[in-house]
Amino acid sequence: MREWVIQYERFNQTEKLLFKRLVNMLLAKTFIIRDEYEAATGRLKVHADYRFIERTFEVFSGYLELAGWTLHRDNTYGVIYLNSQHDYNKVQLNKFTTLMLLTLRLIYEERREEVSLRNEIFFETHEMILKMQVLGILDKKPSMKDISEGLKRLSHFNLLNKIEGKWDAPDTHFLLLPSILFIIPNDKISMLAALVESSKEDERRPSDQDEDDENEAEDEADASELMEDLL
Repeated sequence: MREWVIQYERFNQTEKLLFKRLVNMLLAKTFIIRDEYEAATGRLKVHADYRFIERTFEVFSGYLELAGWTLHRDNTYGVIYLNSQHDYNKVQLNKFTTLMLLTLRLIYEERREEVSLRNEIFFETHEMILKMQVLGILDKKPSMKDISEGLKRLSHFNLLNKIEGKWDAPDTHFLLLPSILFIIPNDKISMLAALVESSKEDERRPSDQDEDDENEAEDEADASELMEDLL
């Protein structure tokens, strides 16, 4: 009998129920973050779910491996995440959400140099949009509906937390989570930069509606292909 099975059998009933809940959470959200932000105190605290997975990592890893998933753990940033060994069960993000993700990854990279002693990196919605404009990846002003849907999508996968405000407000306060470093590792940044440049060229190039639709479809495919190995 495998060691992880023996360890699982030693779980009490409460631990088995917790194991079941957290396996489903990992499959739904991909990332589990160690440090949870408490708005009341303005401090980070260690999340009990992360500690349980960390303490029984071999059980989670062995169980999920049977279904074709690889469980990873990074103790430096406090991130546990799943990666599929197969081509299915992949999340596809649309072009706009992918470009939002790139922008937030760049914001995280810039600001973590300023807050080297702490991991809290905050941003407001309007700062993200301004950054996208500076990068030149917006061909038109996005609607707040598109922005809020993209932010909710990223929040679902524990890439950011809404701290204060409404999803569709420009001054909503968010916390960027270190999981964003793993969904876009350094070797993927250059690929995303190419997607940004492609967006700029589409904006500059005159075309009729049919060509615009074709270009947009190609960009959507590029974005999906880029993200398929991440979530």
